[in-house]
Amino acid sequence: MKLVFLLLILSLPVFAVPMPDFEGLLHDYRDYHLTLGYFSEQAHTAEVHTNRAYQEIYITGHYLHQRETSISLKIKDTIISSPEVTILFFKEMLGKEGAGENYLIFRKFIDLNLLVLKSMSSESAGEIMEILKKNGNFKGSRIAFLQVDRIIKETEGNFTEEQAPAGKLPGKYCEVKYVKGKTPFLVQYDDFLKSGEIILTFDDGPTPVGNYTADICKTLKENSFPSIFFVLGVHLERQTGLNLLLSEKDTGAVAGVHGYWHATPDDRPLTAYDWATIKDQLSKTMSQIEGNGQNPVFFRPPYGIVRDTDLNSIRSELDLIPVGWTIDSQDWSIKSPKELFANITKQITKRKKGILLMHDIHPQSREVLSSLCKWLKANNYSVVSPQKLVDAFSTHDDESL
Repeated sequence: MKLVFLLLILSLPVFAVPMPDFEGLLHDYRDYHLTLGYFSEQAHTAEVHTNRAYQEIYITGHYLHQRETSISLKIKDTIISSPEVTILFFKEMLGKEGAGENYLIFRKFIDLNLLVLKSMSSESAGEIMEILKKNGNFKGSRIAFLQVDRIIKETEGNFTEEQAPAGKLPGKYCEVKYVKGKTPFLVQYDDFLKSGEIILTFDDGPTPVGNYTADICKTLKENSFPSIFFVLGVHLERQTGLNLLLSEKDTGAVAGVHGYWHATPDDRPLTAYDWATIKDQLSKTMSQIEGNGQNPVFFRPPYGIVRDTDLNSIRSELDLIPVGWTIDSQDWSIKSPKELFANITKQITKRKKGILLMHDIHPQSREVLSSLCKWLKANNYSVVSPQKLVDAFSTHDDESL
């Protein structure tokens, strides 16, 4: 696939300042962020989860989001660990040719990651804000067409699976469809839900950052809403993660397995692994959950990507029930809580029911949840127990597995 669209061309000069590949990180951040923006716009026009266009956009867009997040964390770590060198870097950068474009990407990064300033001393944070204030009159001046071959080839290389489709798993509960050429994507159905019934799910946590997971748990508990948190084992290595897992349990939520990584350390899907490695990674996360007093029942593959053969093995050997989604909140791309609320309620109103996909690692998801809970109650929707998934899967289990 070839994609050509307008991108800002930034010319970041080389400095003697000893930053750990900061220039390369900024280039990568720019490319992933702007490419993600393109796919996010496309996702808004293809919101039906059974639509092939949506499936292809989600796979690519969510991967770009994961890469943007990983790079963003590296930039944050660099800024927080070396604030003085960072400030010197940007002061020199803004005095060079192409300063307008350089300012814009720096401004965008800080706007989207304001927490990084709270992690710094007030003096350093104030100096960065002063840089932004003084250079606020910059405007981008050099715009050109850029073919993002590196990123597009990267997504194509990571989402290819040489395997023929094997049909539904199981019955009308879920199905593996092959999109973007030969990428196995788990499509979920919700015929078993009655009109007005919603199942809430949250992916990629738990996280102590910004109290996102903790605040989401508090809101769910206040509203007595059940849910599933599909957790990543890497976040359970520290006691803070295990404590948040207990907080989730305290709300009446159940812990589901999302993987150890998402799904590999470099953000590739589970198809990058053979079954033995997948089993090892998932079993490790299951043990972490069990060690915290919970029994994992559900599994959701990162990106929704999983081979049908592996899905069968996950069911037969690990006794986990696969769960996809039928409503994508798109909180992985929509940053504004107001726009996110409008998108979610629009889809729920249109479908009348569904399995809602959200993430407990984003500030906008935390901000929107309270309003969403009030809206669901006011419009007579019922947030139902995940047991509905168990019952539905069991009905079709013997037909396909």
